[in-house]
Amino acid sequence: LSALQGARILVLNVGSGQTFMYRYMFGVTTTNGPQLLMVTGSVTVGTTATITFVGPLRAPVEAGTAVVINSPTAKFMNSEPFTMVGYSPQGNPGINLDLFEVYT
Repeated sequence: LSALQGARILVLNVGSGQTFMYRYMFGVTTTNGPQLLMVTGSVTVGTTATITFVGPLRAPVEAGTAVVINSPTAKFMNSEPFTMVGYSPQGNPGINLDLFEVYT
C-alpha cells in the first residue's frame, strides 16, 4: 500500500474473502497522521483490493502502511462553542451536533 496526496483510490493487499461494503469506514496513517476514509463502492477481494473512497488523501501514504479495518477512529470537535441540551420528564427530545474532523 502506498498512495500520493490527493488520491481517491487505494490498492490493498488483504486476506482472502475480506469485504469492504459501501460506506464502510477504515483508517490509514498518512505522513501527517491518521485519516478516516469511507468506501464508495462495495468490494469483495481475493488477495488484493482496489478501494475507492470519499475525499482525497490529505497527505501521502508510505509503502507498507497498515490499514485499520477494525474500529478505526478519528478526532472530532463540535463547531459551536457550547450546546444547549433540553430535558423533560417525558424524555430527551434529542440534539443536533455539527461536528468536523480534527487533524494536523
